[in-house]
Amino acid sequence: MNKKVKIFVNMAVPEAIGYDGKTGSLVRLAEMFKHFKQLDGGISYVFNVTEHMAQYFQKNGVAARYNILPTGLKFSGYFGLGWRTLFLVIKSFFVFDIPRAETDEEKIVVYASSDLFWEVIPAWGYKIGNKKIEWVQIIHHIYPNWQQRSGKKIINFLGYYLQRGSLFLIHQKADKIILMNSLVKAKLLQMGWNARKICVLSNGIDFEHFSAGPGSGKLFDGIFLGRLNPNKGFADLIPIWKKVCEKVPAAKLAIIGGAGKKTKADLIQEIKNQGLEKNIEVMGFLPD
Repeated sequence: MNKKVKIFVNMAVPEAIGYDGKTGSLVRLAEMFKHFKQLDGGISYVFNVTEHMAQYFQKNGVAARYNILPTGLKFSGYFGLGWRTLFLVIKSFFVFDIPRAETDEEKIVVYASSDLFWEVIPAWGYKIGNKKIEWVQIIHHIYPNWQQRSGKKIINFLGYYLQRGSLFLIHQKADKIILMNSLVKAKLLQMGWNARKICVLSNGIDFEHFSAGPGSGKLFDGIFLGRLNPNKGFADLIPIWKKVCEKVPAAKLAIIGGAGKKTKADLIQEIKNQGLEKNIEVMGFLPD
């Protein structure tokens, strides 16, 4: 790589109340950035983040310059997340400068780790303020129509149209778009997106890391791994596993992933209602 590359990440997200674990996009970002640094010493990172986000990335070994956005805000639930994050995003435009190259030998990249509206808006604003910036955008999935999606309708409605706003901005100004799978690529191409901007780069697993660790001694016939919210499809798990158990009565399922207290309590209650306590174990968030 001829030019030095400085990658900016803007994450103005408040701290969650009653939620354990981290989202997959955060874990992916931390692991990728650590490996990038090992591959090329000319890469450096600047994180414009809240203090708890900075602590997470520092704890996970991401060497960067951390610009802290002061805040004492915390959130509980999607509405709390939405309005508090909006406040922080607006505040961040007054606190952080638009990234610019210090020399002709330096390349500036703005990396948005998800298509959440509050991550897209700063990247879009930086691109508008400095056209020489290269905006790299991650899109994890395309929300289905809010009327067909399981979960609370008001949340589905807001999520659907906020993502549509994000996709509009990404389509107009992003330079590179990284997707998790080819299904999302096919959907975007149907919508008229430029295939030359799109790259499919699925999540990976560090087999050496997990093989070296001690096993729990428990055996399961199935594992669900992901954050417990409607867009992950976990609401379908219980009826599906009940059908499995009708064919294989001793079949066991492990559910692994962070969740809010109410979501976790409701899930456990539904398992009891269906008489599947011996077949399904809710393990919550598990550290590496």
